[in-house]
Amino acid sequence: MGNELFIHQSEYIHKVCEKYQCFNYPVTSLPIAVGIVLSKTQCPSTEVVISEMSKFPYRNLLGCLSFISGRTRPDICYAVNILSQFQSNPGLVHWNILLKLLGYVAQTKTYKLKLSETNNLNINCYSDADFAANRDDRISIGGLILFIDNSPIIWKTFKQKCVSLSTMESEYVSLCESAKELVWTIRIFKEFENLNVIKTINNYVQLRIASSPQSWYISTTEKTKRLYTG
Repeated sequence: MGNELFIHQSEYIHKVCEKYQCFNYPVTSLPIAVGIVLSKTQCPSTEVVISEMSKFPYRNLLGCLSFISGRTRPDICYAVNILSQFQSNPGLVHWNILLKLLGYVAQTKTYKLKLSETNNLNINCYSDADFAANRDDRISIGGLILFIDNSPIIWKTFKQKCVSLSTMESEYVSLCESAKELVWTIRIFKEFENLNVIKTINNYVQLRIASSPQSWYISTTEKTKRLYTG
C-alpha cells in the first residue's frame, strides 16, 4: 500500500495455536490481566506436583511467544518477560496465565507493524518502570520502546539489575537503559540532517534529576547514568 511495509507473523501464530490447541487455551482481550501477582510461592514444592507440571510444555510455548514478541509484537513483551521468570519451575497458575497469553495472541494474530516512508527522521523514545514488581526480591521491571516516526524499531522489557528504593529511582534506571538504545540509534542515523530526537518521561522528579547537574542525587553510579540520560 503506497510506500508502506507491513510486518506480521500471522502464519507462524496460526501454527503455534494449532500445536497447542489441545490445551483449550481461552481467548482474552489482554496479554495479562491488570493487577495480576505472580511469585515463586506459586511454584510447585513437592516432587509429585513438579512431576505433574513437567507434563505441560511451558518452556516450549514460552519460547514460541518470546520469538513472536521479539520480532513483531511489542504488546506482549511485558507478559513474556514476567512469565519467563518461572520457566525453571512453573506452577499451574503460571501455566494458565501462559495459556491466556496464547489466547490473546490467537485473538490478535492479524496485528501488524507498519513501516512508512518518511522525509524527516523523528526518533521518539519512551521508558517506564513497574516499581518493586517482583514480589520475591522486590526488584523493579523496566520497559522501553523506540519509534522512528510511528514505526517501533526497538522494544524490550527487563528485570532491573538493582533494587530501587523509590518509584523515581526505578524510572531513572529505565530511563538510563532507554538512553543507551537511543545513543546507539542516533549513531546509526547521524548522517541524516533532519534528525529530531525526543525522550519522553512520565515522572516529574525523575525529569528534574536527569536534567539538573546540581541534583542532590550524587552517587557515583547515578552520576554515570546521568551521562546517558542528561
